[in-house]
Amino acid sequence: PEMAKITFDPLVQSISNGLGNFVYATRDDKGYIRKRPRKAAWVTPSQTRHRQLFGSAAGAWKAVSDAIRKSWTLQRTSAGVNEFNIFMAQNMPRLKSGEPMILTHGSGLDAPAVSAASGTAGEIALSYTAGATPQLLSVYLQGIGENGRIVFTQAAADSPQTHISLADLPSGSEAIVYCVFSDKPMADASRISASQSLRVTVK
Repeated sequence: PEMAKITFDPLVQSISNGLGNFVYATRDDKGYIRKRPRKAAWVTPSQTRHRQLFGSAAGAWKAVSDAIRKSWTLQRTSAGVNEFNIFMAQNMPRLKSGEPMILTHGSGLDAPAVSAASGTAGEIALSYTAGATPQLLSVYLQGIGENGRIVFTQAAADSPQTHISLADLPSGSEAIVYCVFSDKPMADASRISASQSLRVTVK
């Protein structure tokens, strides 16, 4: 790029690196000024992967219910750290190592164990044995989308059914199913269970 020729004040002549967006230099006892060149935006594959995983974890945080997000208040040990920060700090390492996320540690609700199987093409069947106290089940699904990106969606909300079928899933794909029980519909829940995660290969 062209450089503008200038005469430096004695104070400016002592500048070697430049100021702000401009670079100063001397050549043949003459002063020159030009715009500082932009640094190349090099992004390594690991940085790209980290950004993808961060976006996936943040997307999961947005997708879960308010009751699940509020349950992370119980994990706070410092006033300077909010629920989102704790969620991300616990789940980013898990995503990097290929482990399921922890959607919630719960807020005091004991829940039955859920089983998952794929006996029909494109479907995952969930089932559990109901306890004495009625509970509602919310289900979230984690899969792999285009370019290897993690896709996180809600598959069922506040279901009283003990058998739930998730259909229209890509055959041969691997999915992680997250189950969270609540004592009332999530919008009004006072207690929720710790999340359960089930890894299933879709038939």
